[in-house]
Amino acid sequence: MRNRRHLIGVLALTGILGSSLVACSSTAAADTADAPGTTFRTNDWNPPAHPFNADGWEPFGAALAEATDGAVGIEHYPSEGLGAVGDTLTMLKSGIADMASTTVAYHPAEFPLLQVTAGAAWETAALSAQAMWEMCQQEPFASEIRAAGVVPIVCTSVSPYELFLRNAEIGDVATAFEGRRIRATGLQGEIVAALGATATTDSSTEIYLRMDQGAIDGTTAGWYTMPALSLGEVTTDATQGLANWNAGLVMFAMSEAKWKSLDEEVREALRELGREYSLAIAEGIDAEDEKAKQDTAERISVYEVTEGERAAVRETVSAVLDRWVARMASERGLGAEAQAAVDALDALRDITPQPVDEWTPSTY
Repeated sequence: MRNRRHLIGVLALTGILGSSLVACSSTAAADTADAPGTTFRTNDWNPPAHPFNADGWEPFGAALAEATDGAVGIEHYPSEGLGAVGDTLTMLKSGIADMASTTVAYHPAEFPLLQVTAGAAWETAALSAQAMWEMCQQEPFASEIRAAGVVPIVCTSVSPYELFLRNAEIGDVATAFEGRRIRATGLQGEIVAALGATATTDSSTEIYLRMDQGAIDGTTAGWYTMPALSLGEVTTDATQGLANWNAGLVMFAMSEAKWKSLDEEVREALRELGREYSLAIAEGIDAEDEKAKQDTAERISVYEVTEGERAAVRETVSAVLDRWVARMASERGLGAEAQAAVDALDALRDITPQPVDEWTPSTY
């Protein structure tokens, strides 16, 4: 499970000399095997080829080593090499992982307000990432993140979720969902149910088999998941242009205690790299989307969602968010905060792309 290209730091950060570390990459080993340094153990729940790793952790580690003159590197574990994604916050607090990636959908108890981030999507993952980064820096989300005891280094997003079906021709969006069993979790599941489907909570690794067996009719997902989950083999019909929801905020995070232990120079490097890689990861997602569409063009029939249909789905999403606010008020006493979260989301719906160095600097 260990990434073959572990990146190892070569200088001491805190003055405590570590033992020599051996990287799995022969190039990295030649450069760093004999030098002490500070190494962050990092965890991701996706396979190595996923953009979170290939366009994220891997080049991020190299950039961190360069930015700190070799003082800090990472030893990365994809495919839940250090632990399950649902245990990310526990791993960070216990020190099992120094940094780890997760999406807020896996942590509804710790991030109740951030669940709202699944209730919107933009044209591309890159634009979604810009919105997610801005939400990380503002209220009510920043206080919730701090209360969870973590510091977000990267705040990024996947691309808009579409509907993938097996043996079900799509004639329009309304009937595409009606009466079908669709895998969609969390707030996505509520949206899918509001559109007339029965939402199921199968794990992502089960989607292929469940669709192949006919146990579910389809799933919501981004096109980039096609190769990783082999969905191209079981999907016959798909939408393009729903652009109304996704998986929610994805964070590469560190515990607050670990963050405070770092020299300010390292923290500043992480702040700057955080913005850069929030965009770079999303751009990798967008590239994977286009490749997946090309690779499956001969096997999957694509229905282009009309502007009117997209607007109608947005009305459904808005109604789901209204119910979510009411539920947050009655169950958790967070009605005002939940409404503020929806308002913050709505305020970013019409953002235009900005150069990454013009994004709001990290407030952490």
